[in-house]
Amino acid sequence: MRIKFLLENQTEESFYRLPGMDELLDDLKARGIAWTKDASNGSHEEAYETDWKQNDLAVTDSQETACRLAGRSVCCIGFQPSHNSGYFEGVQLVLQSFEGLDADFFRSVLFRFQGRAVVIGRTPRLILRESTEEDFKIIYQISREEGNDRYVDGMTGDEAKEKEAYLAYVRKMYSFYGFGLWTVAQKVTGNVIGRCGLSLPSEECDCLRAAFEKNQRSPGTEEPCLELGYLIGKKYQRQGYGLEAGREALRYAFDRLGCQSVYAVIHNDNRPSAGLARKLGFSRLGEGEEKGNRLDLWRMRPHKKI
Repeated sequence: MRIKFLLENQTEESFYRLPGMDELLDDLKARGIAWTKDASNGSHEEAYETDWKQNDLAVTDSQETACRLAGRSVCCIGFQPSHNSGYFEGVQLVLQSFEGLDADFFRSVLFRFQGRAVVIGRTPRLILRESTEEDFKIIYQISREEGNDRYVDGMTGDEAKEKEAYLAYVRKMYSFYGFGLWTVAQKVTGNVIGRCGLSLPSEECDCLRAAFEKNQRSPGTEEPCLELGYLIGKKYQRQGYGLEAGREALRYAFDRLGCQSVYAVIHNDNRPSAGLARKLGFSRLGEGEEKGNRLDLWRMRPHKKI
């Protein structure tokens, strides 16, 4: 992988003063990832070179450069500081700062551009990775298995419509948020056995949280938090796979995303799911009724050992 910074509106000196740039370049160097810069406050001849490789990625603040690179099928990220405005076309995403970014971030952008699944984590038996189009059929089947369909939202209607929604999710969710529901696959066989991951708090989660905080008289529903979800195929249940996958997803939430709380909303009669939440380190906060379902609210903080 090679990163080229083509920043027309920066000088050699200001390039290194961009927020987060020093830390990013140090990380790239430590990971052995090559990078070049063209911050000469002028046009970029490099954008017209013929030596762009498959694993190259460009970062530019020029709309013209971005369009030219898009025409050459080069993976491109736009840089547009917050004081600028306007729509940036021809790029995978737009950055306003380099703070908090590292080599893994840029590698993930490149992999998604190439249609490769980004690996989130590995356990002794499993791989957590971003879902692909090829995963849909088995995930659709797992979600419709007897028992699973009782507790899973979506994936229960027309298969063609479900696939359309699934593909839209895969294309947009990971690149926009950096997290989502991921595919769980066996490390040795590669078999897809379910999904596990993170989402923004659902409507049910928000309502239960608000009720809990009101009862505690300690408002905290504005804290940064996510919701954990998991689904394992019937033939793979009761083998510890959910525990392995859940632990890896929680590590990502706390260590990678810096999340302060992760919640889980579990049907009151779903004892296996409640048992898994308890093994993962969640604490049950209370229960309530949402949309005709009796639901329990569980929470985990980052200090809990997972």
